[in-house]
Order: sequence, then structure tokens, then C-alpha cells
Amino acid sequence: MGFKRKTLPGIVAVSLAALMVTGTFAWTNFGSRITNEWRGIGSIINPPDNVGGTLHNDQAEDSAHRQIYVENWGDEPIFVRIMLREYMEMGSGAGLKSTDGDEPNPLNLAEPLIPNTYIDNPDAWKIHIPTSNSPNICDAEVIHSYWEWEMGGQKYFHPAPLDRRENRSFVSTRSPADLTANCENVQQTLNAQVITMSQWIENGSIPGNFWVFDTDGWAYWAAPLNPGDATGLLLNRVTRIAHPEKDYFYGINVIAQMATADLDDYDNYERFGDSSHGGWTEAGESLMKAIVESLDIEVRAIDYINISYRVIAPSIREYSVDFTEKRFTIIDLPDFPERETTEFDLCGEKIEEFFRASARYGLESWDGKLLLHPEIQGGLSWYLEVVFSDSTIVSAQGQNVFPDTWDHWHSALMDLTQ
Repeated sequence: MGFKRKTLPGIVAVSLAALMVTGTFAWTNFGSRITNEWRGIGSIINPPDNVGGTLHNDQAEDSAHRQIYVENWGDEPIFVRIMLREYMEMGSGAGLKSTDGDEPNPLNLAEPLIPNTYIDNPDAWKIHIPTSNSPNICDAEVIHSYWEWEMGGQKYFHPAPLDRRENRSFVSTRSPADLTANCENVQQTLNAQVITMSQWIENGSIPGNFWVFDTDGWAYWAAPLNPGDATGLLLNRVTRIAHPEKDYFYGINVIAQMATADLDDYDNYERFGDSSHGGWTEAGESLMKAIVESLDIEVRAIDYINISYRVIAPSIREYSVDFTEKRFTIIDLPDFPERETTEFDLCGEKIEEFFRASARYGLESWDGKLLLHPEIQGGLSWYLEVVFSDSTIVSAQGQNVFPDTWDHWHSALMDLTQ
């Protein structure tokens, strides 16, 4: 395992999806095709019992929030990817769709901002493909001069209703943006960061609870989505940043695909690579294989964690987590001997997810590491001690250098307090 330097952590829109479900003994959902009138079609062929997930597409009254994520309400892990397509037209009749089969609406005289895209053909809308390491920025600059995306994050949501879960075309829209923990019948999604494929590779190609945008436009949830969990938000908010000078229509086409892994000769998730389902790149295939392989990692319970950071003594920050008492304590000693302490109560579900994350990010492989930068003296030093429930102890330390999965693991640790 390599190491890297580290500093102290400091519409008007329409949503659609695609549906085609097959498989005799396994479960897949290659989306549901749906418009803002929430119509859909689909078919199911002998799915297994109580396996599945639902695409959530929540919109606030002000239309700014368009929160997209997937919930696993079944009892098996599933794998998820989403593609976002954009369309905008301006002019008289903007937004008027075909009313007679394939014939365009004669009252729609608007011009699309992207050539060769049409309001009545959302499957040919412009695919959102990041052009840099900012996933919210793509090459549809003419559209994004009017609209700005905010991606990632988490929210409280209402689980998909029991009587709609077997309908593969159902997209849940019943969770307002302002839900809180005090609302009835709510759960919280995981917290997500959205990164590009190049960033994922640069960070060590490690699975985790975040979205990875590939160069073909597919955004993969980079870990198995466990039963009872919901991915973090892929898209959170769409804000109009300039007022169009003409009548306008803007839409986002959301295509969600989900599958299980049966570990047979041809796994369901491998159908992501079929051209009929959109295919995948070589990097996308490698990502999916890494995600599936993470299912076999042994997850071990932890009793206690202590991390201490020192910059210039006595400037200290210390994290101590007692999982038996479900307490997270942050201690700051900015001016010795004064002491500032912040404490958090921990949620049992978040603890279990952190244990899984620790296994994915290779926490145990750090044992005995002493990591020193060959050129930098002084600066940030750190010490880590982890006590597992079987009394095994993992310890590591270093100065100006961290294990290459530290960022993701430390982010998962901080999620315990959210």
C-alpha cells in the first residue's frame, strides 16, 4: 500500500428513467421510464422475494432541490449506477411536447441549446460527463451558464411504500427537502461525496460510500448498497444562475440501474456492461469488480479508537470513540492547559456502517506502520490506536504522511457525528 501527504482535516426539471427487467433467479432493475406526470411501464420475470431498490427523486416546492438517490429496501446488497442527461430549449412554445405520436408539437417553436437534441427524445439528451475533477461541471457550458448543480450530501426520507415496491416503474417523490429526524417514519441516507473516475483511481481505487462519475456519464455508487440503506445524494440542488431572455424549458433525464451479484457464471451486475443496458468503460468494469469483491471482506467489531494530531506542541486535537458506550469525543488543546471537549451520541446503524468502511479501507493493514516524510521535518504528526472487540490492537503513527485510504476512512469516522 502506498502513502500520500495529508493536512489536518479541517428544475424547472423533468426526471425520467428506463425500465427493462429480466432474470429467472436473480434480481435486476435497469431503471424505470418516468416523466414528470409519473407514468411508467415495465415487466417483471420471476424476481426473487424481498430483493430490490427504489429510485428517489424528491423535489421541493421551490423546484430548486432535485434530490436523487436510491434506497435498498430488500434483504440483499445491491449495486447501483445512475446516468443524468440534460436538455434545454428557448423560444415560443418552449416545453410543449408531442401530442400526436412522433410528430413534434406545432406550437413549439423553441430552439434546443444543444444541437441534435429534442424535447420528445430524452434518451438522446446531452449526457452529463464531467470535464474536470468537478463532477458538477460538464461540457454543456451553454446550459450551465443558466443552471448550476450542487451534488452530494444526505437527507432524511420516507422509505418507499410497501404497496409500490414491486412496481419497477415506481419512482418515489414523497420526501420533501425539509424532513428532519423528528418527522414520522423517516430514515436518513448515507452521506455522499461525488468524485470523478480519475480521482477514484488517484485515491487508490478503493470502494466506499461515495459516487464515482465515469467518463461515459455513468455515476456508480462505489460500494454494495446494504439492506436498509440509501445511497447519499447524487444530485441535491439545481439553481438557476441567469434568467433566460426567452421562454425556456430545462429538463434532467435520470436513468437508474440496479442489480444483485449471484456469483454464478454470469452475474447480474455484469449486465451493466451489455451494450443494450448502456455498457461500461474498462475503468467502470474495474470499479464494479472492486465493489463486488468488497462483499467478501471480513467485518470486525471495534471497541475503541483513539487518534491524536499534533502540529506544534501543545496544539493538539484528539478523537476518541467508545463504541461500547456509543460516545464520540473530540478534544482540542489550543492553549495548554485549557481544554475544549465536544461529545456526540452515536447511532447503532452508523456504527455498523463504519465497521464495514474500516474493513473496506484496510484499517487492519496499517498496524505497525511508522510513516515519515523523507524531506519534511516537523509539521503534522499523528498517532492511531484501535482496539477490536476480540482485544486485538492496531496501532500506527506518522509525520506528514498517511496511508493512502486515510481520507476515506477518516471521512467515514467523521460521518459518525452527523
